[in-house]
Amino acid sequence: MERDERLRGETRAVWATAFCFVVGVTAGVLLLRGDPRPLTGEGSLAMPAAAIAAAVAAAAFLTSTLMHRRGETASMPRWQAVVSDLSSLALTIAFGAVTMMGVLLTAEVLAAGLQGLRLGAIGGGLLTGVAAAVGGRSAFGAGIDLRTTDLAALLFGFLAIGTLFAMVTAADPLWWEQNFSQLGGSWAFNGTLVVAGLLVATVGSYIGRDLHRMLGDPAVGRIAGIVALWAACGVALAAVGLLPLHRVPVPHDIAAFATLVLFAAAAAATVVAIPGRPRALLITSIGVAVLVVVALALWIPFGLYSVTAVEAVIVGLGLLWMLTMVRVLAILTPAQSRPSARPTLLRQAPPARARGIPSRPHQEDRETVRCRRGTSERSVGIQRTVEENPCTSTPTSPIRSPSSSKSRWSARPRSGVSSSSMPTRSCRVRRERCVGCSTACSASTAPARRPHVRRRSAKRRRQRGERCRRGTRPAARPECRSGVGR
Repeated sequence: MERDERLRGETRAVWATAFCFVVGVTAGVLLLRGDPRPLTGEGSLAMPAAAIAAAVAAAAFLTSTLMHRRGETASMPRWQAVVSDLSSLALTIAFGAVTMMGVLLTAEVLAAGLQGLRLGAIGGGLLTGVAAAVGGRSAFGAGIDLRTTDLAALLFGFLAIGTLFAMVTAADPLWWEQNFSQLGGSWAFNGTLVVAGLLVATVGSYIGRDLHRMLGDPAVGRIAGIVALWAACGVALAAVGLLPLHRVPVPHDIAAFATLVLFAAAAAATVVAIPGRPRALLITSIGVAVLVVVALALWIPFGLYSVTAVEAVIVGLGLLWMLTMVRVLAILTPAQSRPSARPTLLRQAPPARARGIPSRPHQEDRETVRCRRGTSERSVGIQRTVEENPCTSTPTSPIRSPSSSKSRWSARPRSGVSSSSMPTRSCRVRRERCVGCSTACSASTAPARRPHVRRRSAKRRRQRGERCRRGTRPAARPECRSGVGR
């Protein structure tokens, strides 16, 4: 079944690729009409082709998301659904930006190798169709099953492509003698940082999703703090691009320093939150920290390399750590979605009407009915030492066993009460929950009172009779008046 579903998904991806190619060719021919154009430069076909391919890729990702993950947020509370929708919107923008930067960089490389090449409407349309097909195929496949690992790889690739394009188009060929911020004079580098900040925040959202699938609702507060740290890191990185060095140097430096600090804080909090402390992640984290310290130690006192090299080393090590972290999360995280039981992000779930007791005696919560019948979907995956469901077992009456001198409880069905509508003693007294269910064991009727069973031994009756005869027991007691035990 899974193989057939994957084959059907691949077939849909092939048809989506063909449709993206047709749309790209049609739009390219209509937009590039007129005289032949060069690949790059003023009046070139690179920018129109990149814009068309970006729009097609964004539409392909959005369409694939709606086709394959439409009902994923149906069972989620509003706040969780809003976070998921915002992440999808951010990814739609990111896929369009990645496709655009990729087309522009490819056009620069082709222009360097094919100097003097000029293409008309047909040739430019075909080139635009190929770019739209490649971008649309990648975006459509990501919409089918997008994991945190894919996002980290997308962030790494986008930073590399955007930085290379900014290097190729830099006005100052000696920018590398100072730092990467010298590339901020062009829109390419600034735009790359803004979209990269958006991707970092989205990666943090998916990290929170994976942690929630592993840890559940009790850790929502801590997970929200981790997601907030990643979002703040993304905002700081976007601020680096929005505040160029040559215009506002002080705010630019503050944003760059804040990005490093927030990234380190978010990384540390994520490592601490992952259960089990995976060895691969610990080794990578310690190794990256040591290498960063060594790089700074060789740069500050000795000056063996420029600031550009230090920035490249730190960014490269940070991306290496992120790739390792998301791969570890992909191994540990369950594939099934996990809707939260919290009605709001800051408030825990209510006690479910006093832990399962309905407000009206003749009504019963729907989830309680499913819980007692054993048909609740949330009752899967949690094992207990008790073999049967306490909500479906036969109710017992707490009586003392006559065969034992010690006080022990013996189970005996209560007469006149249906076993399917009454909870067991453990459910009534301890308020235990059903197997993996969030609704406590309860019934539509109030639990019956404990029967008053008086079983006295012959020795105790003789002792009571002696107390009555000696006058140490009040004569008004029924035992003394009726002569019981004498």
